[in-house]
Order: sequence, then C-alpha cells, then structure tokens
Amino acid sequence: MTARTVTFVWRDRRGRLIALGNENESWSPVATAEAVLHIRSRTHSYEVTAGGERAQVLAYRREGRWYLRTAPDDQSADNLDRLPLQPTGPAGAGVAGSFDIVITIGETALRELIDGMHASEIVQHQETLVSQGHFVKIVMSAPRLRPLPAPERDATSIGILTRVCCWASRTDSVSDPGFSAIAELSSRATVTVETVPGGTVRVGMAYTPLGSNAVQILKPLTAEQEQILRLALNRWLVDGRPGAQAMQLPPDLEAMSHVQLRFVDPGILQIGLSGQPLAPTATYPTPELSDWSVSLSRWQVAQAIYTSLADRFGGAPPPFGSDSLLIDANEDIYLTQLLVGLSDGVLLLTGTLRREATPVITAEFTARLGLSLESTGAVRAGDVDLDIDLVEWYAAAFDFFSGGSLTQAIKDGVVRALVGEGNGGPSSFFTTSLLTAIAQAGLNREIVVESQADRLEVRSSGLVVSGTLTVTRSAEVQVVLRALREQGSAQVILDATDSWAPGSTLVTARWSFGDGQTLNTGGPDLRLAVNHEYASGSHQAAVELVNQQGEAASGTVAVDVS
Repeated sequence: MTARTVTFVWRDRRGRLIALGNENESWSPVATAEAVLHIRSRTHSYEVTAGGERAQVLAYRREGRWYLRTAPDDQSADNLDRLPLQPTGPAGAGVAGSFDIVITIGETALRELIDGMHASEIVQHQETLVSQGHFVKIVMSAPRLRPLPAPERDATSIGILTRVCCWASRTDSVSDPGFSAIAELSSRATVTVETVPGGTVRVGMAYTPLGSNAVQILKPLTAEQEQILRLALNRWLVDGRPGAQAMQLPPDLEAMSHVQLRFVDPGILQIGLSGQPLAPTATYPTPELSDWSVSLSRWQVAQAIYTSLADRFGGAPPPFGSDSLLIDANEDIYLTQLLVGLSDGVLLLTGTLRREATPVITAEFTARLGLSLESTGAVRAGDVDLDIDLVEWYAAAFDFFSGGSLTQAIKDGVVRALVGEGNGGPSSFFTTSLLTAIAQAGLNREIVVESQADRLEVRSSGLVVSGTLTVTRSAEVQVVLRALREQGSAQVILDATDSWAPGSTLVTARWSFGDGQTLNTGGPDLRLAVNHEYASGSHQAAVELVNQQGEAASGTVAVDVS
C-alpha cells in the first residue's frame, strides 16, 4: 500500500468534499468515491498535514453514504477542513515532472523496426572511404543492439554491433585486385531528444567506439592491410553516421512538448512524453512482456473523455471546463461537474447533476464503466454501473413514491452522455490510428508497420494497452555486379560491393565466371569483389548472394576480353 499526501481539496457549492489533490503528483485529482475504494481495498492510503498536525484520511459510512475525514466523529477536528481549495486551472491538467504517455517497444519489435529502417535505407548500408591511398568500400548489415558492459551503462545509451563486408583497392589502379575482409564493429550510441514547436522531435545520436576492440577483423590480413582497414573503420565508427534526425510526432501527440527516452537491457526502448517539463527522475512504468505497449496516465484518460464530451455537447463540465452540459433535453438535466478516476479494473466517474425544471433537483452520481478492447484496437466503454444520490429531501420522497422514475431518468441521461447510443456516441476513447501512429514512432512511411492490440489493463495510475507488432520489409537481396578491366588486360575485377541485404546481412557469395570456373565464398571469407583471369572471348559472369535468412538473388555481367 502506497501513501499519498493530500495538499488541497475540491468542494461543491454546498461545501461537501468531492475530491482530493496534490499539485505535484500524477494521481491528482482523485474523487472522493475513488479514494474510498483505495482506502477500503488498502490500495493506497491518504495523509494530510495541516495546522502542524499530520493525520491519516479515513473512510466512514454514515446513513448509507461513505465519506472521508481524519477523525472518527464530528466532535474532533478534521484536517481536511484546513486544506486550501482547488488551485486555479483545470483538474489534473498534467503534473510537471511526470509522463502523460509512455511508449514501450520490446526487444523483438525493436529489432524488427531496426531491420525495417535498414531495408528502407534510413539506417546506412553502404559507405566508401579513402585510407592510405586505397578506396575502402563497406557494406553494412542491419545493426544489432547489445547490452553495454556495466561500467559503460546508462539509460540513454545502447551498444550497437554491426557486421560489415569490406573491399579495399588502390585509388590509382582500376584493375588492382585489392583485398576483402569481414569485420564486426562495436560502438556505443548515446541518444538525445529535443522537442521543437510544431510537434517535431529532433533525435541526436553520438557514437563512440566501444572499448579497445571496437573493430574486430575476422580473417588474417597482412600488417599493412589491417592498418588500412582499421583506419577506415574507426573513422566510420566516429564520424561516418548521421548525428541527428528530425521526427514529426503524429497529430495525436503534437501537444507533447517534452520527450525523454531510456534503454532497458537487453534492448527495450521506452519513450516518455509530457505536455509539461519533465523531471530527470520521471518514473517509467515496468516494461510489459509484449512487442509494444502504451501507458496512458489518468490525465490522458480524463482528457480523452472530456474531449469526447466536448465533441458531443460542445463543452466540458467543471473542473476541466467551465460550462454545465445539457445531457438530457427531455428531462432538462445538466452535468455540472465530472471527475475521472481509475480503480479496480474500471473507469470511475463521479460528478453532480442538476435538473433545472421545477422543482429543481440536484443529484450526485458514481458511474463504474467496464472497459474492453475491440479487435480494431479501440478501447471502448461498455456497461455502466450507476449509483444516484438525490440531494433534496423532496426529490428523494418523490422518487420513492414514483417507483424510482426520477433516478431512472437521470441514469438514462448519464448513460447517453458517457457511453452514447448505437454508433453515434463517443464510446471509443482511443483509436487504432493513434495506436498505430505510436507504434510507428514517426518512422519513414516506406516502412509498413502493423500493430495489433490484444491486452488492456486498467490501473489506478492509468491505462496500459499492449500488443504485437509486425514490420513488413522487402527481403529481396539487392545484387549489383560490374566488371572492371584495364584496356588490353586479361585480369578482370568482378565487383559486387554495391549489393546488399535489406534488413539482414550477406553470408554467402557464389561466383560463376562464365568459363567453367566457379568460386564459393562465405563466413569470414565472404568476398564481394574477386579477381579472375580470362581467356580471349565473350563470357557471362554471375554471382549469387545469400542473406542470413537463406534468401538468394543473382546478378550477371558480360565480360569481353580481346
């Protein structure tokens, strides 16, 4: 059971307590009915410090109603009476230092996204550098994330392992056969994020080689060859990759003007968003065991409901808005106040209603709405368990003698307002488009990302929706083959270094020279450029390249030697 400190309260026009609050806590505000549930179930406790005294808030039942106070009877001082009233501003309008939304991308899904970025050429796959009089062509595989050693570990950094196939040849000779090698490059990537107006997030990447063995060449080379290759690869590790990229947030998230992220070993990414400045110690939720999850704070849930009501009725009731809402024109019933909470797996709504027709009737209500996850991924409010308490004695008497007709009329109005009728009501508070946009995280539109929401959990701190993620990428190996030859020479360089494996890595190259000779290369001896001596005549050279998944593609080139 966690303790919560109350620093102010909300009261209705008659002075009755309707909610507890703390301007520095994300749980604020919490309606009286919700706090009663927390106290009775021992989920949370509430404490008050006022007048130099600290006391625990207790829940008591009297005359069929639950109420809160810090003393067991009316003869003792109630510290809740000493607290200030609601501060200026809408209820729960985000809390400085805390997250409104946290997006978690699991290890498997993150790997799929990186493969998709590599296949869409967002992540670099080729580079040509000059080192000691040699061109060094580098073909990069899709990078892999790896945990950092304990001394190197921090929340904004992750280890990256990239397998590369290299070919180095002299810059002053077209026909230099050069040399080939496979290497593995280890680096540390530190990520920074900055939000600029208009919903744009600038993601910065700073790379440093990871340890003294950041470049590991997987086949023996001469001392000169190794030096040429190491100089080129170390230069690429430090300076060869883009340092920043702008990402446009989807429209649903443009109000999120502050962003933080962290990596959780072995390869989970969490992105926290807020409409207010974030504290360095802002708390992330425990990662879900799923491809992705979206954690929405109580404030985000409340905002979605208030927005839904505003779309339907043209405004929002206090304390979020300033207008009473006419929710039942036939009975002349207005919603004058509404607080949103989450408790015991349900959406908890408490508020006050007023019927303006003579005689004027005031009622307090508590609505418990069951939430369900549709196949489309939308979170939908379902059945309503509604309690109505009529304030005026004459209204209660009339309701009793009329068989509950007044209470039923009020119930009907609330249900229509909060759940809607048929397909016309604002019942889907969150849509698949929002979930898909969050799962895509602003990635290039060429990446086809499909998200399926399959689990919904209602917590007192907010909603958590989680599911699976599929990234569709072009798996076809790209083969580009050319022949390099100096005039009059029988030596021909067959160069396939412009080939690559989108979202994967090349593991095998099978060469056919067109004169009856072949050469198979793979593993640490993989060669994307080979030298072959031809007899006079016309030949059709070919290479078949195979990626890590066993997918293959071929390319050919004509070779004429006279």
